[in-house]
Amino acid sequence: MRRILLTGGLLAVVGVLAVYVGSWLNLGLRNSIYGAALGAVLGLVANRSVLGRLGAFLAGVVIAWIGYALRASALPDVPAGQAIAVVVVILLITLVAALTGGRLPLWAALLGSAALIGAYEELYSAAPYNFLSESVVAISALLVPVAFGFLVGVTSSLLWGEDESFVDYTDSATPPGLAIMNQGGNA
Repeated sequence: MRRILLTGGLLAVVGVLAVYVGSWLNLGLRNSIYGAALGAVLGLVANRSVLGRLGAFLAGVVIAWIGYALRASALPDVPAGQAIAVVVVILLITLVAALTGGRLPLWAALLGSAALIGAYEELYSAAPYNFLSESVVAISALLVPVAFGFLVGVTSSLLWGEDESFVDYTDSATPPGLAIMNQGGNA
């Protein structure tokens, strides 16, 4: 419980810091808790290396940006155009994860794409013709609180150890939950 309270308190502090840094840099942060929370999740989940998670997240942001570029330049703004962009983004993210043998985890790349989509979709829908200028501002405004939240998550893991609920069991033969279920016989 101590780790949770310390991590949450530190996240609140850096969330405030992200608001002020964003203000000083004139980034127009609309919701710093969104980015800080996403960054904290990225830092807290003990799955793959820190650099792998961060790289995958950034790859997801870039791939989602490519999806928006495709929508703005070549696809009609109708459901079929949006569906094509969805397929392209998800397939590219899947390809990145597969080609790296999971060192850039699929979940972190999906989180990165979802982060950009959550931060930018409303702006894009209102003015797709402003894609180049507004998407860069949206990415900048997103990455500042994400960076702060990520630092909190990684720092929390380093200082206070990994919370058992975040431990990666992919390398063990049998995850603890299944081991307990198997001990019960025919349960």
